[in-house]
Order: sequence, then C-alpha cells, then structure tokens
Amino acid sequence: MDIRRPAPGFQRPLYVAEHKSSLAGVIDPLADFIRRGKPAGAWSLPVLRADDPAPIQPAGRLRVALHAHFYYPELAADFLAHLKSNLCPCDLLVTTDNSTKAEQLHQLLAPYQGGSVEIQVVPNRGRDIGPLLTGLVDHLANYDIIGHVHSKRSLLLDDPTSGENWRQFLWQNLLGGKCPMMDRIIAAFEQDDQLGLVFPSDPHPMDWSDNREPAAELAVRMGWTGPLPDHFDFPLGTMFWMRRAALQPLLDLHLDWDDYPAEPLPYDGTILHAIERLLPMVCQLAGFTCAVTHVFGVTW
Repeated sequence: MDIRRPAPGFQRPLYVAEHKSSLAGVIDPLADFIRRGKPAGAWSLPVLRADDPAPIQPAGRLRVALHAHFYYPELAADFLAHLKSNLCPCDLLVTTDNSTKAEQLHQLLAPYQGGSVEIQVVPNRGRDIGPLLTGLVDHLANYDIIGHVHSKRSLLLDDPTSGENWRQFLWQNLLGGKCPMMDRIIAAFEQDDQLGLVFPSDPHPMDWSDNREPAAELAVRMGWTGPLPDHFDFPLGTMFWMRRAALQPLLDLHLDWDDYPAEPLPYDGTILHAIERLLPMVCQLAGFTCAVTHVFGVTW
C-alpha cells in the first residue's frame, strides 16, 4: 500500500521511534503530536509556506543562482513560467548534454530578465547532479545560495503522466507558479543564517532502498562518524535550494565525471541515488539546518 505523509514536514517513523511506549501501537502518531502541542524534535521539520506571516520578499542581501539541467530542453518555456511570479534577482546556470540542445535553450531562455543566463554543454554523465557538482564547481563560489532543478520526466514509470505531475509538484514548491516560492525560500535564507537546505515536503516518504551502502561510503569520505540514520527526509527527485557553505562537504569530494556511472543507469543503487539521500547529512556536517516547503493544493 502507498503510505502518504500525514502532514508537511512530519516524519512519522521518527516520531513513533521516540514515543513508542506512549503510543502503545494503537494511538495515531500525528494525533498524538497535535495533542501534545506539536513539540519540537527531529520528527518535525520547519515548513515554509507562501502564506506565512514572515515577509516573502527577499532584501537582496544574498547572491543567488539557480542551476537548471535540461536533458529535455522543450521544458524551458514552462520553467520560465514557474519563475515569472518571483521578484528576487537570480542568475541562471543552465546545463545540457549537446550543442543542439544548447542552441535551443539560448532561444527559449532569451526572455529571462531576472539575471544573467549562462548555458554550458557537459558530458552525459551524472544525470543532473554531475553537472552541478563537477561541471559548475568553479561557478558556485560566486554565490551564497544555489538552487538545483532539472527537466524531470521519469518516462520509464508505468504511468507517463506521473513524472510530469511530480515535476510540476517540485517546480511549484521550489520556483513558483501559484505563488512566488523562490522569493519565499530566499527570504527564509536571509532571515535564518543557520538554514542550509530547503526542499519540498514530498507526500511519499522514502528510505534508503538499495542505496545505504554507497551512501555510507560517501558519508565516511565526507567525515561522517557513526551509523547513518534509519529514518530521515531528503529531497526526493534531487531538487532543492542550498546554502553554498552547506554544500561544501560534498564539494570537497572533488567528484570527477568518471565517478558517475555511464548510461543507462539502473533504477536504484548508484552514487547519484546515494547523493540524493545524503543531502540533509551533508547539510548537518556543515553545521546547518533543513526546512521543507508546502504549497497548499499542490500534490502528486
């Protein structure tokens, strides 16, 4: 059965693990959490909403760039449509895997006026995360906050519309459309110097699957000590906003193109799937915290 998250930011397995004796296996964890006054703990991440009372318009203190990897350049116009409602200046760092696609992207992204646009052709290795961590590593030092999205389609899923719905969910939460979520997120980074990572609160909780072993190897290389957590939230789909300083433990691995497996990739169990799950731990290693986003009425 498909288990869905009962509330944005609420990590049911963590709450159950910490309150097992009082729940006694019969009390609903979310109901107990609410009755107790929503106590703070690792089981509950801060949730950024467009209608929060905090200001959603950034003051412009931070240098912001958004990396967008387009394996499917035909989605670039929709990408701009999602950005349109925001006012925050933001440079676009765009990657793709061949020059024909790059020329198409030059034309499709020409209307963007929120900042500079740089388009770079990179090898078809590492899917979307390789271009960020390897292809753009020298560019990242110029910015305080880095966004990362890609033209996700998930065409191998049984239902081809599922990938489209998933991307729309992620882009609505990280960029905008119904509301200016990029502005809301950048404002949160300005207001909280300890905030390091922001990603959507996906309604489908996931765990390590077949990725714990490759993740453990990377974690040790980054300086993680002790076992990895059994229960955790991560940017499912590998789209997020991150403070560059919070990304540093991963950048310090100096991953090269040969570190990423060649296509076609297996469905699970690669370094790319491990990195996706390790991002909150990367943030923790760097001394920062995480938050999630929620746009009312948007799900998949």
